[in-house]
Amino acid sequence: YLVVITEPKSDFPTGTTLKEYSEKTRGFTVSASNGSATEPKSVNINGMPAIRVEIRGSVDGISVIYFHVSVEGANHFHQVIAWTMTEFEDENRDILDSVIRSFKE
Repeated sequence: YLVVITEPKSDFPTGTTLKEYSEKTRGFTVSASNGSATEPKSVNINGMPAIRVEIRGSVDGISVIYFHVSVEGANHFHQVIAWTMTEFEDENRDILDSVIRSFKE
């Protein structure tokens, strides 16, 4: 599964950084029990700076992994969020990574 959320930078306090945006938008992970996250990693998505975090946890008794990527465009911040059940991680990881890397503003 994958969802993209686009938000104007003007909706955030002036000077909001990509790091701050990434930290604020990962709040949905509180719904995952027994959650853990990787350290944020700086990446580049089609020439735009981005931060990627992988989050593991359980939602309604189902083990999942989220790939949360915050992307900074010219006038917008974007969240590219992909997820799969951990039992399908090996077969879905490359596909989800490819779709994430294909994001364009």
